[in-house]
Amino acid sequence: MPSFTLLFSLYINDVDCIARDVRGAVTGIADVCVTYMLYADDLSLTANEPGQLQMMLDRLSAYALRKGLIVNTSKSEVVHFKSRRTRVPVFTLGGSQLANNDSFKYLGMVFTKTHNMAAATEHMLTPFIAGCRRIRQFALEHRLTDRPHSMLWFAK
Repeated sequence: MPSFTLLFSLYINDVDCIARDVRGAVTGIADVCVTYMLYADDLSLTANEPGQLQMMLDRLSAYALRKGLIVNTSKSEVVHFKSRRTRVPVFTLGGSQLANNDSFKYLGMVFTKTHNMAAATEHMLTPFIAGCRRIRQFALEHRLTDRPHSMLWFAK
């Protein structure tokens, strides 16, 4: 039997319609813009122009309604990357105002409005180091430190 994630992905395989005729956010590669990132049921919309983002949010609201889906606006947020403005536009989804934040987490990666990679690295490094310590402790408790092949297998 197919998993929920697979069924959901098949159900929303046409979600790209919300980004039709939208330029999206610029990237470090010339002529490459990203309008959205989708993994399973996690969706992130990106745009450089506030009007374009609001258009995608309006389309997402209509899309969800058409498909019988509910977007959890309490888990939805807006981050204005590299914004120097003190007043940022208000964005809405289905009549609900979305929260403005300085960062958000997408698939375990922290994105900050200043593109602070140190914060993202620190966020990922802490659990990694904790995992390494647990592996080392396990190896010590089971006297596996003199068996390199075991240590390599644990570190995979």
